[in-house]
Amino acid sequence: MPGYFVVSVSTFQLFLPCVLGTLIDMKSELFVERIYSVSWHEMPKAQQKLVQIMLDKSQHSKLLTYGGMTPMNMNLFLSVYRKIYSILMMLLNMKE
Repeated sequence: MPGYFVVSVSTFQLFLPCVLGTLIDMKSELFVERIYSVSWHEMPKAQQKLVQIMLDKSQHSKLLTYGGMTPMNMNLFLSVYRKIYSILMMLLNMKE
C-alpha cells in the first residue's frame, strides 16, 4: 500500500510543473497572436513603438525548463511515464 502512495505523490510532483509549463507556453502564444491582431498602423507613433517593443519581447518568451535543458510541458510528462512503463514491463518480464 505505501508504494501506491509514493507513485501517486511522485506523479503529482511531475504533473504540476508540466501543466504549468504547458499553460505558460499556451498563454505566451495567445499573447503573440493578440499583439499581431492589433491595428497598430492606426495608432500614434509613440504607441506604435510600444507595440513594436511588446512584439519583440513576446517573440522571445520564457519557457519553464528542467535544469535549463528541456521544456517542462505535457510532452515531457508523457515521455517520462512511457519510459517508466517500459522499464516496469521489462522488469516484470525478467522476473518470470
